[in-house]
Amino acid sequence: MTKFALFGAGFIGKVHANNIAAHPRAELQYVYDINTEAAEQVASRLGAKIASSPEEIWKADDVDAVLIASSTNTHADLLSRAIQAHKPAYCEKPIDLNMERVKAVVQEAHHA
Repeated sequence: MTKFALFGAGFIGKVHANNIAAHPRAELQYVYDINTEAAEQVASRLGAKIASSPEEIWKADDVDAVLIASSTNTHADLLSRAIQAHKPAYCEKPIDLNMERVKAVVQEAHHA
């Protein structure tokens, strides 16, 4: 069973949350969104916990992987933190609007 944390509880985050919940070998453990109400709605509907901060997810022993479906301007930083936390990540596109930032995160992943 792969236990996921989800970043982003907007439209696409809800789609991914439903897909995780429907998969027989996946479980949604945490939902984080700066819009706490949106995170609460997704988490309560699917039996997940609400993370109070991204740091809570990076430190969580019960998170095997993260799915990043937050706003584009947060993707690169969250990917970088996932790499540092040794947590596999799936990220919505684009990684960033700045190509140099994208290249830097890809290099970080390559070196990890």
